[in-house]
Amino acid sequence: MKSLLNIVLIILFSLTNTSAENKNGHQKVKAVVQIVVDQLRGDILNKFKSNFCEDGFKLLMQKGLSFTNANFIHSITKTAPGHATIATGSIPALHGIVGNDWYDEKTDSQIYACEDKSAKVFGDGKRGLSPKNLVVSTLSDEIYLATEGKSKIFGVSFKDRGAIFLAGHSGKAFWFSKSFEGFTSSKYYFTGLPGYVVNFNNSNLLDKYYKEGWKLLFPKEKYRYANLDVNDYERTEGNLGKTFPHDFKKIKRKKFAKVLPFTPFGDAITYEFAKEVIKRNGIGKDSVVDYFSVSFSSTDYIGHRFSPNSLEYEDQIYRLDRTIAKFLKFLDSEIGLQNILIVFTADHGVAEAPEYLTEHNQTAKVLSTYKFIDMCNKFGKTHYFINFNLVKDLIPPYIYLNEKEITKAGLNICKVESDLRNLILKDEGVYNVLTGCWLEQNKVTGNLIDTRVLNSYYPGRSGQLYIINMPGWYMGYNATERENSATHGTPWNYDTYVPLIFMGPGIPSGQNARPCGPQDIAATIAFYLGIKAPSGSVGNVLTD
Repeated sequence: MKSLLNIVLIILFSLTNTSAENKNGHQKVKAVVQIVVDQLRGDILNKFKSNFCEDGFKLLMQKGLSFTNANFIHSITKTAPGHATIATGSIPALHGIVGNDWYDEKTDSQIYACEDKSAKVFGDGKRGLSPKNLVVSTLSDEIYLATEGKSKIFGVSFKDRGAIFLAGHSGKAFWFSKSFEGFTSSKYYFTGLPGYVVNFNNSNLLDKYYKEGWKLLFPKEKYRYANLDVNDYERTEGNLGKTFPHDFKKIKRKKFAKVLPFTPFGDAITYEFAKEVIKRNGIGKDSVVDYFSVSFSSTDYIGHRFSPNSLEYEDQIYRLDRTIAKFLKFLDSEIGLQNILIVFTADHGVAEAPEYLTEHNQTAKVLSTYKFIDMCNKFGKTHYFINFNLVKDLIPPYIYLNEKEITKAGLNICKVESDLRNLILKDEGVYNVLTGCWLEQNKVTGNLIDTRVLNSYYPGRSGQLYIINMPGWYMGYNATERENSATHGTPWNYDTYVPLIFMGPGIPSGQNARPCGPQDIAATIAFYLGIKAPSGSVGNVLTD
């Protein structure tokens, strides 16, 4: 009996010490690997898990710690702000990435989130891209600083913005170029493309995918959305078609690169390139912790065109599951999963197509925002007797006003904003309109939606009017030119809700329903490694 008691005490002591070490000490790993899926709502993994393999999403869900109540706390749930928040642990109001694009009054033009004219892109001299517009530091920057620049930092994605923000100011980023059918970077990172990238681009992988076409992974009866291969609201890209099988031979080979991201093979080639970067740069091969991020983009392209309630979207999730499985097996063989902290999440969720919601007894339509330009301009001329247009630009959900001319005309900008707000609120598709004056003076109600909008407001980059659409409504620029079946970008929960999983040494498996979100990732990893959090981090450390 005494020996049994001693064994129990030893076990309890061991557990207590382990717990204390995890709470106060810091784990030693060879690499931090962040996996991001572009447009993966938080319920999607559970919805489709019956057809997952054992080594992909299931491995993460079973071996990792899943935070099942994870939401972004900002409102413009798009790719650039989402990746910037994951990278910095901050919010657009601090990190400055208020959208994929915004209007810049100084240059009187739209600015792309990663735009940097001094950092020319290899193979596309007209574009310049870098993390220049990101105001605060990233987790990868802090890892780089903490190791005196010895850490190897890399970000890979099909989309440039999916790679650039996660790689931070200190790392190297690669993304796919449709113009020359391969991965590229910019002069911010290199004087020229590394030789291994050139060799990869010359390996003719696109020819392989082009010959394969896109067929269903399983027999059709295994699919939840087997009866949704044909509907009125699906869109397509080029000659890709709307139904299975998608025969790529109908697409001219020279145009295939533009269609590639709208198929699962955009992720497949991203995975193949990610492997190459890890191997060629010796990620996780020494005693200094390295950082690697990969962002898979095809789910976003496919979700937009076909909707998240389509056979194409479902098949994409199953194929991505197999791609994730391959990637995890590769990491295990190359570095050892016991030596890696893996963090899995998404940059935003997505809404169902409004037609799908209507079929299921929910009120949802299309809100075309372009009409507000004409409405506001007409209102200004008839009510203020001015000879200029009040609206300078419209990038949903923001309306940018001609503030210089409004001030010159002796008009009060806050009064103008308020008048236009009342005008736009009359539209049935508008839930609310928040003004720049209210946001700058923090005069919003403080409810969940208003707070998310406030967290996205960055003076000088955000517009003077923020349109909040009715829940479920598709908000676009012009309904007659509706490019997509479904979209995202709102403060509603279907767009903020994402998966969040940590897997690595010292992390227990299981589920946790505490409120949290991707803004907590950077602070948590920093604590895990024993380094300081990024400069604009607002997240909590998820010690549990």
